Amino acid sequence: MIKGTPKRRKDVILLFLIFIIAFTLITINIRGNKNSTIIESIIITVISPFQSIVTKSINKISSIWNGYIYLVNVQEENVRQKKEIHELREENNRYIEQNLRYKRLKDMLAFQEKGYGKMIMSEVVGFDPTGWAHIVMIDKGTKDGVKKGMPVVTHEGLVGRIIQSTPKFSKILLITDVKSAVDAIVQRTRSSGVVVGNNKNICEMKYLAITADVEIMDKVISSGLGGIFPKGLIIGIVSAVQKGKYGLFQKVEVTPAGNLSQLEEVFVITGD
Repeated sequence: MIKGTPKRRKDVILLFLIFIIAFTLITINIRGNKNSTIIESIIITVISPFQSIVTKSINKISSIWNGYIYLVNVQEENVRQKKEIHELREENNRYIEQNLRYKRLKDMLAFQEKGYGKMIMSEVVGFDPTGWAHIVMIDKGTKDGVKKGMPVVTHEGLVGRIIQSTPKFSKILLITDVKSAVDAIVQRTRSSGVVVGNNKNICEMKYLAITADVEIMDKVISSGLGGIFPKGLIIGIVSAVQKGKYGLFQKVEVTPAGNLSQLEEVFVITGD
């Protein structure tokens, strides 16, 4: 007994009849019955609409399947292209970094020829994580000839001095640290003072006489006094000048010549 809804039962019976008719047609053709022509015509007339439906259904399924295959191929191609784009971006980024490094090293090598004595190039490998002190770590130490008290520079200007050195690493006290002090002069007028840090990425020039000629954008350089820093190293640019009605000295702010928060390579001046 055929189960299901009346419509489903009718469809099953109809398909069964079509199968019987088709089977009969095949049998007749095989036997070579001469009366098969009329029967074939009747059967073809009956079966043709169903064959059309089946053919359309097969074509539709084939189209859906081909579309699915196409989408799968498109997705795979999309993944492959994304991977290629990612690899190209990484390669481009490497080229950019290499180019920037080349420019920095070119400038530093040109600076090395200015005659400040023997220099050791090193890379910055760490910053003070606490923020309480303006200190950086470099990858050169006593085994490389780096010792406590040696000045540190870049092609842009003075960075600081070595305050501690181990066989492989050394610490630099930046000129922006409150413990730093550099004897200095205003390059244009030769007025002297002491550049000290304030832990705010900027320095102050103290003990500059109230009568001294100093203006914004004046260069401040090391004076050579004290025996630590060679004479003539650029410390920074005057960014503010304040003269009070009373007192012996002016209040002068000096912006470091280099960006000390983005140091990557530095020179340690070891001497002649």
